[in-house]
Formats: sequence, structure tokens, C-alpha cells
Amino acid sequence: MTIISSSKVSPEPMDTLVETPQGKLLGETASPDNSIRVFKGIPYALPPVGNRRWAPPEPVGAWSGIRSAKAFSPQAMQATMPDTFNMPLRESSEDCLYLNIWTPAKEACANELDKHTPHKKLPVMVWIHGGARRWGNGEIDGVPLASKGVVVVSFNYRVGLFGYLAHPELSAESPQGSSGNYAILDQIQALKWVQDNIAAFGGDADNVTIFGCSAGGASVHGLVVSPLAKGLFHKAIAESGSLYFPCRGLSQPLLEAQTGEALGLDFMQDAGVNSLEELRNLPADQLVQVADTVSKGSFYKYLDEIVDGWVIPDQPLMISRRGEQNPVSVMAGCTANDGSVVALLGYAADMPDTAAAYETEIKKRYGDLAEAFLAQYPADTIIDSCYNALRDRAFGWASESWVRHGAAVGASAYLYHFAHIPPHGHVSSPVPGRSQEREEGAAHGAEQLYVLNDLISHQLSAEYPPTPDDVVMAEIMSDYWVAFAKTGRPEVEGLPSWQPYTDAARHYMRFEDAGAHPGVGLFPGMWELMEEDVNRRLTLSGAGRDYYAVGVSSPVLPTS
Repeated sequence: MTIISSSKVSPEPMDTLVETPQGKLLGETASPDNSIRVFKGIPYALPPVGNRRWAPPEPVGAWSGIRSAKAFSPQAMQATMPDTFNMPLRESSEDCLYLNIWTPAKEACANELDKHTPHKKLPVMVWIHGGARRWGNGEIDGVPLASKGVVVVSFNYRVGLFGYLAHPELSAESPQGSSGNYAILDQIQALKWVQDNIAAFGGDADNVTIFGCSAGGASVHGLVVSPLAKGLFHKAIAESGSLYFPCRGLSQPLLEAQTGEALGLDFMQDAGVNSLEELRNLPADQLVQVADTVSKGSFYKYLDEIVDGWVIPDQPLMISRRGEQNPVSVMAGCTANDGSVVALLGYAADMPDTAAAYETEIKKRYGDLAEAFLAQYPADTIIDSCYNALRDRAFGWASESWVRHGAAVGASAYLYHFAHIPPHGHVSSPVPGRSQEREEGAAHGAEQLYVLNDLISHQLSAEYPPTPDDVVMAEIMSDYWVAFAKTGRPEVEGLPSWQPYTDAARHYMRFEDAGAHPGVGLFPGMWELMEEDVNRRLTLSGAGRDYYAVGVSSPVLPTS
């Protein structure tokens, strides 16, 4: 493991030129020592505007001359970010389908084609951003990972109502009878672009890893189960995200949930128009305002992937249980306080005041499972138990299911648990139903900083600067992630051996206290309890869709 010093003064960037099948791109070099070439704002699809709003992405054609690739494109149109996330506003536009590339340079010399590209093809790591399907962008710093010998790609895709809106008129104009899932179709188009163009940047199109956190992890899962994405990537990493909770149907109700098309009809009514043509003619910012205000957030809360029979042919959980997912190596995991995001987004139920009240609620709701539930989430630590149940219901069970299903089809599968507390982890947030606060700790998405080996881009990094332990942890995690991308095995010389998960051994790696700690049997009994909880919940009308209906907010579960 090599730690890259950040104290060195960065040299001035130099122009760098590359010729792709689309045309020539002018980028620039970046540190360390101008050894990384960076190309930003590369179009991978035509602008999804006009009649292309709510339509599958179309490939972009070639251009003449030299195109500047030195600046990020605008991010996708998106909902207003809650103040609790402390995220700065960025320029937004419907014209957002662009990607960015960081690649190691052979040598630093300006304006000469091909001399920068390494002779050996390099593994490719494609980052899919998160943001609850309604926010986010591909504006990462790919230099630290690229410095470890990979080509890094990030991109924007349509989010919110632009990325997921379904509607009967949209389905009618589709040859596949589908609508919604435009975000996944964008991601597939970006991966197709990578297949066609990444060799020009020194990348190996036959060794592509997709990775993402939160909604980015859910997107990774969508690609793993989508037949349209088969062959476009070879390894997948999901950090605190999955699609293991039932998606809504397109035109037929699933678990009595409102269909995607019905939701689209509701949105059209909220927007005050009567046809798809009128809806397409409304300004993009007006549509965002409608979703933000008229729908009072409910449209966004339930806006997600749709079982349409084409992009997603069935419930992802069922696809994976049948072993029909794309056969790629997988890595998945969650953080120690992943449940914190549920409270921040306002979805967590109020926590009972006393142990007796907590036990009463659990026994009423879980029946014959109550004893097992209270063993995992005891009454003597109500707050921690409630947060941990939220973590395991939405992320822990899903992460372990990921690797179980991967191992079951013969793919290499690795499980992790992130418990290292970042500098801003000592910030406190309100506890639902209590007049007290709780430290965030290793909160939802905390591992992202360490995976990307970028500790200074976080919005709170100036107020809570990284420590030497954070620097070490970032090197450790990024080394493992890069090793997995290179070979399908997270094996790093000088670091503990990370064994693949199997049902028998249940190997995993815990990241905590600036170190990697191998273990077996993460949260013994948790997966079995949540698996039974999920199976019973799927028999309840409409209850299977609720990510957070666990513990004191769970419906009364049927007996076995």
C-alpha cells in the first residue's frame, strides 16, 4: 500500500489531446505530477430535450475539429436539496448526458496525440452517483483512483421526474410498450459509450467495473438484473444500496402499490395539463417546482425503478433468487449507522419512550418472531436498536443478499461492513420522537469518501478536516476496490486477506479504526430474521414496498 502525499505543490495543468471514434477531445493533465489526463463534459447521448424528454437516450454523433473537454457539464435537473444535507447548488439542465474520464498518462507532453496513452489496457471503473434518485451528479475527483492504475469514468444521468416518470402516453409511443426507467437507460447508454470509446483512453472494454453508493448502488443492482446491460460490465460494487425491495408495476399493480403510469397521470394533473405534449412543453424548472411543491414530496418519495417487462423484466429480488441476474463478480456492504439516512429524510417512526413500550410494540407486530427480533434489537438500547433495525432492513439484509445470490450462481462475491467514523461523524442529528440528538458516526454513504480516496471534497471537510487515520483508511479501501476492479479479487499485498463470502463461512471485511479486519458471520441471525420478515411482508397487501416498515413501524406480520 502506497500513501500519496498531498503536501506537494501541484504543477500547472497541461493540455492533452485524444482522438476518439467521435472526434478529438482537448483535456488537461492533473496531479500528481501531471500524470493523470482528465477529460470532462464528453457527450454520450443526444440532449434529452423536446420530444426526447422522457424517451430512451439516443447515441450522439461525431463532431469535427477539436472539442474542449475541460469542464464538467451541468448536472441533471433535480429536486431542491434539503438543508440537512448541506449541499451547494450547482448549475442544472435537461441537457445533462455527459461523462468524465481520468486516465493515467504515459508521459506529460502537450497537444500530441497518442503519446499519453499507456500501451497496456487498463481496467475501467465506472462510478454511478447516488442522491435518492432525485439529486446528485458525476462531479467527483477521479485522480486518486486513476493514480492506482485504472481508468475512472463518471457521468450524469436523468434523475427525479425526468429519469423515472411513467405515463400511458409514453408507454403507447414506445415500441416496447414501456415508460419510466430512463435513468437506467441513460446508464446503459453510458456503458455502451464506454465499450465503444474507452480504448482511446487506454481502457480495457473487457474489464469494466461499475460501482456506486446509495441510489448509485441501487442503480448498479438495476444494471445487474437488466438483460439490456448484459455484457457491458464484468464486476459490480454496491455500497449501501440495492433494489431488493419491490418495485412498482408499470400498468399492473404489484402488491397493491400505485402503478407507475397512474403516478404519471397524477403528476400531469398536478402540473395542470391534459396531454403528454403539453407536459413536454412545460419548462423544466416549472416541472421541478410542481414535484417539489404541489406533490409535497410524495411524488419523489415513491419515484423509482419500474417492472416494465423490458428494462426490468421482474422484481429484482425474484430475478436474483432465481439466479437470472447478469453473472458478474460482486462486492456489497453497508455502514454501521446506515439507518441514519432514514431519520434524516423523515421516514423513521417515533421511538418509544420506555423499554416496556418498545417490547409491547415489537411483540404486537412480530408475534412468533418477536423473541428473535428483541434478541437482535434489544429494549435496553431502544435508540440504537431502532437505528440498527432500519440499517439492517434497508441495507444490511440487502447487502448480504447481494453476495449470497452472487455466490449461488458461481460468481465471486465479497461482503464488507464500514464502521470507521469520519471527522464529520461527530455531528449530531435529531432522534425521531425524542428531544435529543445522536451522533451520525459511520452514517449512510460515509464509505464513499474513502472508496474514492477523496477526503477533501466533502462539504464539511473544511470544518472537520481529515485525520492521519482517515488518510490511511482511504488508501486501504481504495486499494481493495481497485484490486477488485483489476482482478475480481480484493487482494492487496501487505493488507489482510479478504476471503469471498460463502453461505457456510460468511466471510466479510470490517473497516474500522484505520484498519481492515477480516471476520465471519456478520450480525449472526440478522439475515435469517430479515429474510423471514421480508417473505412474510410480501404476503401483505402493499406492505412489501415500504423500505422502512420495520420494528415499531412494522405492520403486524403473519405467522409462518
